[in-house]
Amino acid sequence: MAHFYDIESGRKELDARGKSAAHEQFDIPIPRDGGIQGLLAEAERADRRFDFVICESIDRIARRTYIATDIEGRLERAGVRLLAADEPFTLAHDGTGRKAKSPPAALRVDGKPAIRQRLRTGW
Repeated sequence: MAHFYDIESGRKELDARGKSAAHEQFDIPIPRDGGIQGLLAEAERADRRFDFVICESIDRIARRTYIATDIEGRLERAGVRLLAADEPFTLAHDGTGRKAKSPPAALRVDGKPAIRQRLRTGW
């Protein structure tokens, strides 16, 4: 398992992302193994520490569709499955005999209640 995350870099070009130290301004209790560049580099390695990438929602990967699609494609080509916590998914490997697992209900809950509230109240 590894933790890769960026802070406010979603509008940047992919090659410019993950190089900021913005995450150091916050008291994030999750150790950071790198940003999106580190994630993509490790995904392509044979000794990677993960087989799945879980994000809050697909639209949080990048604010530009073509960049999000590129990231998703690179992960897929590397054999890493991209999962969004706000979309249904099962974790099972064909032929392993393991029971398919779904994420807990807490992960499937919509992660954007503040946005919904702003829309309801007219900002």
